[in-house]
Amino acid sequence: MTQVPDPSRGLRPAPEPLATDARAWIAPLTQAAGTSFRALYLYGSALAPDFDKATTIVNLLVVVDELSAGRLAPLAAAVAKVRAQGSPWRFAPLVLEEEQVQRAADVFPNDFLDLVRRRALLAGEDLFAATAIDEAHMRYQCEYELRARLIGLRQAYLFHAGAPDKCREILAGAAQGASALHRHLLSLSGLEPVEDRAGLARAVAAAYGVDDAALRAPYDARKNLVPAPEAPARLGAYLDTLSALARAVDAYATR
Repeated sequence: MTQVPDPSRGLRPAPEPLATDARAWIAPLTQAAGTSFRALYLYGSALAPDFDKATTIVNLLVVVDELSAGRLAPLAAAVAKVRAQGSPWRFAPLVLEEEQVQRAADVFPNDFLDLVRRRALLAGEDLFAATAIDEAHMRYQCEYELRARLIGLRQAYLFHAGAPDKCREILAGAAQGASALHRHLLSLSGLEPVEDRAGLARAVAAAYGVDDAALRAPYDARKNLVPAPEAPARLGAYLDTLSALARAVDAYATR
């Protein structure tokens, strides 16, 4: 089944004061891209209500019609020019070719779904209005992300021999990207994602029948709410929950 979210719902105004600083990128990037320029977006967690500029980057997406090595260098110079002006925001530009926007949704389904559902167009033409996402491709990426995260965290646990202080660090690090994964899992189950992190964890736990507290452990650790002596058990519960989610997603095709 193919999911086609309402594209007009995904377009959002860039929040202030971020929008003012983001607009400083428009002229340098459009001039550097020249006639190949198609669009400039803000996307990702910067458009979420709980965005924290102290810990999270601001994602910028530049779309051009074609990107040779010769065209990449002027864009890099434009990035250097804007960064030299200074900003309290940590901007991270990404550049895609228009052909990738049109044809890469099958290999990056969840990332494209995020763009379809939440993006701010700063300049150019909205190129994601007609993007459709195949549910089967979403399942593959969700399972890959779950299993890759599970393998990496188990490896980190073994590398540090299960030391409590290191387990707390591992848990806090697992918060990176967790909200995006939770949104993707909710989309796969046919539910609309919520905005706040704790709400996402609760919704995923309810949808897939896993432990809510375990899913929230990385967020708690990032907020320094997990004492070191409790960290190994909390990490273990989180790993077991990731494993259960991976099995559930793997079985999704047979539902």
